[in-house]
Amino acid sequence: MHAFFINFIALIVFLFGIQLQITAQQEIPIGGWKSHLPFNVGKDVAIIGDDVYYAARYGLMKVPAENIWEFEFITRVEGLSDAEPFILRYNEKWEVLVVVYRNANVDLIFKDRIINLSDIKTSNIIAGERNINQVSFGEGNSIYFSCNFGLVQFDLESMSFGFTIITNAEVFQLSQWKDNYYMSTSNGLYRAPVNNFNHQNFTAWEKIGSQFGLPTNNYLSISNTVYQNALYFGADEDVYQYDGEEIVLYLTEPGFSPRFFNVTHNHLVVGWNCLEGCSKGRAMIFTPDGNLTEVSSGCINVINNIEIKSDGWMFVADEFNDVRYARGIDRDCSKFYPNSPYSANVTDMDVFEDVLYVASGGVRNNYLYQFRRDGYFTYKDGRWSASNLFNTPEFRNPDMFDFFQIKAHPTNGKLYIGTFWRGLIEVDGDKITIYDRENSCLDYFVPENLRERISGMAFDQLNRLWVTNDGALTPLVMFDNEGNCYNFDIPNFKLLTQLDVDFNGYKWAAVRDGGAGLVVFDEGDLDNPGDERIAVLTSGNSNLPNNQVLSVKTDLNGSVWVGTTDGVVVFDCTSQVFDGNCPGSRRRVEVEGFLAELLEGERVQTIAVDGANRKWFGTTNGVFVQSASGDEQVAFFDMSNSPLIDNNIISIAINDRTGEVFIGTARGIMSVRTDAVKGGTTHESEAHIFPNPVRPDYDGPIAIKGLARDARVKITDIKGNLVFETIANGGQAIWHGRDLEGRNVVSGVYMVYATTSGTAFSSPEGLVGRIMVVK
Repeated sequence: MHAFFINFIALIVFLFGIQLQITAQQEIPIGGWKSHLPFNVGKDVAIIGDDVYYAARYGLMKVPAENIWEFEFITRVEGLSDAEPFILRYNEKWEVLVVVYRNANVDLIFKDRIINLSDIKTSNIIAGERNINQVSFGEGNSIYFSCNFGLVQFDLESMSFGFTIITNAEVFQLSQWKDNYYMSTSNGLYRAPVNNFNHQNFTAWEKIGSQFGLPTNNYLSISNTVYQNALYFGADEDVYQYDGEEIVLYLTEPGFSPRFFNVTHNHLVVGWNCLEGCSKGRAMIFTPDGNLTEVSSGCINVINNIEIKSDGWMFVADEFNDVRYARGIDRDCSKFYPNSPYSANVTDMDVFEDVLYVASGGVRNNYLYQFRRDGYFTYKDGRWSASNLFNTPEFRNPDMFDFFQIKAHPTNGKLYIGTFWRGLIEVDGDKITIYDRENSCLDYFVPENLRERISGMAFDQLNRLWVTNDGALTPLVMFDNEGNCYNFDIPNFKLLTQLDVDFNGYKWAAVRDGGAGLVVFDEGDLDNPGDERIAVLTSGNSNLPNNQVLSVKTDLNGSVWVGTTDGVVVFDCTSQVFDGNCPGSRRRVEVEGFLAELLEGERVQTIAVDGANRKWFGTTNGVFVQSASGDEQVAFFDMSNSPLIDNNIISIAINDRTGEVFIGTARGIMSVRTDAVKGGTTHESEAHIFPNPVRPDYDGPIAIKGLARDARVKITDIKGNLVFETIANGGQAIWHGRDLEGRNVVSGVYMVYATTSGTAFSSPEGLVGRIMVVK
């Protein structure tokens, strides 16, 4: 594995005033990762000191006390063991934040380390699905996990699991009070002594029912807590109070049922669910003196939790969008607007002049509609923005769904979005034009005769935009630079999807009806109708393993790489494709000591090519990075060896100037910075070397950018002695500050020579730079 790929080792997250590595850093080092995940939902909230932590969709968001707008994002990049946190609980005695994930994985985050508890998630003892519903702390050293199958105890002192109770009811909450445990379950409230009791024998637990004054023995208890020396618990639609002697009805709200209790800063919070399935819950806060305040309705949809700081500020966790807070329990809510994508949805990405564009609609694997209205996202100068129905009038049309494909014009800055519902969108600054059947040669999807579906887009060498118009009678369409539109018939094949244009100007389009894998099209002379050429490639007349083609990409040498549901085929002979002499080939690679065809058995959903002509294959099992020829694996990334948030890779886009690779997954976007940038035929006028000078505390890669593609690079000391030589990856070379023997170089000035041919010391194209090393 090449040096720039750093295997992921969980970084320590310091939560308590110690330096935290955060994703807010604008530049990431070569080999470093960055998350680009949505943080516009706070599903739970915890307070640590004066700082506030929200559980977002795929990570944690810290709101620092010193500046509540300087958000810090904590994800798998920063050391979390998993994604989708939804429960946060902080224990002041042990100074530990307990993070529970949707899949029942657990992290314990201490000041100086993270400990992962995967036992509940992976246990073979627990049959069927396992969910953790809530976390609570005992009076000693115990954490209690209330689960759908029962209760699990963990001891913080011995760092080991204690008893596990398997129940015949779902457990929602446990409290410890007056030498007893009180457990809320789907069958009601139970109690048992803390000491001298076999807790694992659930039949011995005492049911709190009519013998205590409740109106029934059969009820649901969703939560309980202890406040001001009394136990509060939910029973169906009511809240009861138990002082140790008698149970009394404490609170009832017609049309609502208690959802949670929380004691925070000497206040009791009661959250309510709407019984009619509406999206408006309620929350009430009881102060220490017994006063009741109802939280503003603008703060609440489906309420999960509320925490209150010592200064009286209130922080609200809710299932719906927007991270909410109020400057007091009786104040209206405000919203945090973190710098993150609008949603985790991604179906296509493109990079142009350091700007990343993301389409977020798309289709299902069977090309059914998603009905998404998230629009498209832009990542520019480290800031995220979204364009959708909430801020763009042109996108408020009720038919404006499923933004599927996205491409930036190679020269004029216009942006094109292919929708799978309403044709083609052109964004030219503030001007938005929508092309459909009425004002272009796009046409309806024939079986429906309702929608203009765009399923693939690519620009040719003349900067003309080609699109596949899925299901139309003439499914291949071209828009030229003068605004003219042309459509072309592909006999027998109307369901065209992914599209690319090779160096010959030929259009390679995937076919999704199973009758073929690819069609290749040459329009010939537009003024001479009838001179078009079409080649049909199938598993019968080529080396395609099947006719299920998912991705098409032309590399820097002009070869066309095709991803299928069973690996990859490369067509090096594109100029001969219409002669029937281009069947393609499958690269042979070594896998665990055996030769196999490249990515055999893998569903290759997307392909990208970096500045060194290496291939990035996105599959349902992670990212495979292959050498320029494809026969050597450079790297492999999945959730087990990297910060990837999901192994299902939807789209990959590369910033050729910086080497940053954006990886769109089923749960959002991650990026990794590589050592390859795109090089031209000649060097740039000035070499860009960073870091420079190289400080004593730096031991990472030194990047030399601005080179011609695959340039030969030599580094010498000031006397001209050769220290290091290498070949650039695309337009960038990497030096690790070591000599030819692998030893760290001494302090001094080092000369950089680069050439595309001949001898590096004499070529007229030689590029000279200097690197200062300080030891």
